[in-house]
Parts: sequence; structure tokens; C-alpha cells
Amino acid sequence: MMTKTRHIGLIAALSISLMGAAHAQDSATVDATVTLEQSVPPLALTGQSSLNFGAVNIPNGTETGHSCHYNVGVSGATPTYQLYEYSETDTLTDTTVPTPSGCNWGSASTPDASYGVFAVTCNPASTVDFTTSWTNGVATGVNLEAGTGTVTQSFSNSDLSSTLASGSSAGGMSATCPADGDMYVAIGGRLVVQTTASAGTDVLVGTVTLDAAY
Repeated sequence: MMTKTRHIGLIAALSISLMGAAHAQDSATVDATVTLEQSVPPLALTGQSSLNFGAVNIPNGTETGHSCHYNVGVSGATPTYQLYEYSETDTLTDTTVPTPSGCNWGSASTPDASYGVFAVTCNPASTVDFTTSWTNGVATGVNLEAGTGTVTQSFSNSDLSSTLASGSSAGGMSATCPADGDMYVAIGGRLVVQTTASAGTDVLVGTVTLDAAY
């Protein structure tokens, strides 16, 4: 009996010793850091070619105070053309050749205009907002105006065959920048020619300004 009791007592003493042992526990942290650099979205405009109305007639004066209006619209790679004659009271008189005042696309009667074109470097996938303004030059008897219909278009390629967006003189235009960061904007307009204009070649009739912003 003594041996059994001593054995039980030893087990009990060992159990008490194990239950009294301390448990170790700890924690630690490290900071999370980053270097932040300002990203400036690219936006640059470069004039590629001038808006050129080609050859147009000065009104011949048979109708007092009449003017000839030559409208160049943007439609893909090939411009659209409209011709108008207006009276001295700004009333539309005629839209087809021959007009009373001899309004025509030069002696060849064939439109040969070309767009004003801008190259745009932009931030891929961002929406770019464009506004255009037409400003008269100092030449007598000619006025440069915004025109009617589609007067601006943006393209993803330089040959103007892939249209991104179109705009009128009233509403401007917004276009999404292509993945390669390059787009092209073509611009038309209207030329008003009065009897006081003088014949000449490559007459500077004004300027076209394109503004862009994100």
C-alpha cells in the first residue's frame, strides 16, 4: 500500500509543477511606406497644316452688296462643300452655280479645299475636351467664320480615316485619347467674300485656334 501511495503522490506533484509553468507571448509591427511621385498627364498640340479654301470667286458686283459664302465641313478624309450667296440684308439668295453674283469655287468650278489639322499628344484613355475659335485676319473684304454642320473631327490616325468624335461650332468636341497617346483633329470653317476683296494668291484670311483640356 505504501508503494502505491508514493507513486500517486509523485504524479500529483509532477502535475502541479507543469501547471505552474509560464506561457511566452509577444507581438511587433513594422511601418508600410511608399514613394509617391506626381504624374503629369501629357497634353501637347502641334499645328500640322493650314485650313485652305482653295480658289474661290469674289462676287462680281452685279448684285449690290451681295456676298459669297464658302463652307468647308469635316467628313473623314474628304471635306464636304457648300456654296451660298447672300444679299445685302443677309438673306440667302442662291446655293447653286451659277449664282447671280458669280459665286463659285474658282474658274475651275471645282472645290479644292483642305482641312486645318492639329496633332495631339494626350494621356491614353482620358477624355480630352476641345474648343475651337476662328479669328479674322487683316485682309479687306473677307471674313473667316466657324461655319455650319460638322466643323471639327478627331481621328486616331494621321490619314484621317478612323474617326473618334465629331463636333459643331456651337458645342465643341470631346474625344477619348487612343491607347498610343496620339490623335489628330481636323477643322473646317466658312469664308465670307465681299465685293471689296482683292484678288490674290495665298491670302491670309485669319487663324484657327484649337484649345484642349482634361
